[in-house]
Amino acid sequence: MVQERAEVRKGQQLIRGVLLAGAAVLSYWIGYEVYKGLLVSYWGEGIVERDRQSILYWTGMSHLFIGVPFYLLIGTIVHRKAGGPAADIVWTTVLCGLFFLLPAACIALLFAGLFPIFFTLEASLFYCQFAAEGLSFGLLSALIRRMPLRSRQA
Repeated sequence: MVQERAEVRKGQQLIRGVLLAGAAVLSYWIGYEVYKGLLVSYWGEGIVERDRQSILYWTGMSHLFIGVPFYLLIGTIVHRKAGGPAADIVWTTVLCGLFFLLPAACIALLFAGLFPIFFTLEASLFYCQFAAEGLSFGLLSALIRRMPLRSRQA
């Protein structure tokens, strides 16, 4: 009986892990689409292929290695401290959305140093991208954590 519960729990953790990986991919795609949409709105132009590859690479690396681990940490802390399901979902979403500055700052540091590029219009595109990623990942991860997973009885 105890072993069956442990196996069920492992299966539930695997399902949540797969869903969180999907949330990470979906939130990155949402952020990238926000970047593209704002680029058209600000400058009236799209992304050329060379720039697209560079943007996908650098923002993808920032999202994967900086954003997602911190979003998961924020979600875990809020999940343990929140007063209920609604507070968990709201606070995780808001705090992950406010975390946009760190991944964007890493890109700025790599290319121009912190302060010259930090307050440019192009930097605001990255801020909006990472804010959208944080908001969407925060919401999705909070919903996934609250999702009831039940095992089927044979």
